[in-house]
Amino acid sequence: MFCPNCGNEMGSAKFCPNCGAAASQTWTPTQQEKDIVITINKKPIYKRGWFWVVVVFLIVAIIGGTSKSSPKTPEEAANNLNNQIAITPKPSVQATPVATEAPEQEIVLEEINPDIPLGTTYELGQGAYECGVDIPAGRYVVEWVEGNQFGGHLSATNRAQYIDSFVSIDPQMPYTCILSAGDTFEISLATLRFTKITSLPNSNYLQADGTYILGPGYFFEGIDIPEGKYNVTAIGGNQFGIHISTKNKSYLSLEQNETYHNLSLNHTGAIIDISLGVALFEPIE
Repeated sequence: MFCPNCGNEMGSAKFCPNCGAAASQTWTPTQQEKDIVITINKKPIYKRGWFWVVVVFLIVAIIGGTSKSSPKTPEEAANNLNNQIAITPKPSVQATPVATEAPEQEIVLEEINPDIPLGTTYELGQGAYECGVDIPAGRYVVEWVEGNQFGGHLSATNRAQYIDSFVSIDPQMPYTCILSAGDTFEISLATLRFTKITSLPNSNYLQADGTYILGPGYFFEGIDIPEGKYNVTAIGGNQFGIHISTKNKSYLSLEQNETYHNLSLNHTGAIIDISLGVALFEPIE
């Protein structure tokens, strides 16, 4: 029982020991007072046993749910991963272009100035000349006609790709060249004859025994001589030997009667450049 005057707990006493009020007066605490009493007497929630029971139950439930959602076998795990990959949108990635080597173009040679008959000749004395003005473009064999008994000189002076910068035209050894429009050259010490020959496949250099003889000048693999492998021997010309350049052998120097084995000619249309002498090409079976 509480004192109706001061609210002190009176127990079973008839008068309040605190203020002396009679117990016959009845006092009912307000809601605010009840809340205060309840709050003071209530324990913190984390100190109550039922709180920890709920926490343990939630942890067990979470762990159990996670374990149930995980695949039980490697196969299930793999399937689950594959499904995730399948439904996951992939970002668009611009493919990086891969550099590739361009295929080597096939070389197809055509006759230079086909309207000029093969075998047409032009005799030029000492002086300076321009192709396209003094002589038509074409492929020519150049021979000594007259002049110095030791031969004449032919020198490319401008843009001439298939005339050597200095050529000694021996009376006994013709020279093969290609003249393009705009090429300029000089002749000294002799008169030279230019005879038009073909640029197309021919057998002019094939010998009766199946070998090929190429003198100084420019020739074509697969056209003047078939593709294949050859033993090459220096058989004439300058006393110091000859020089040969091909697609596969940029520079080859041979002394007289010296042989180079297994020279490959496998690029039809590629230039064979021979200077200072004559070479014998013997096919290898």
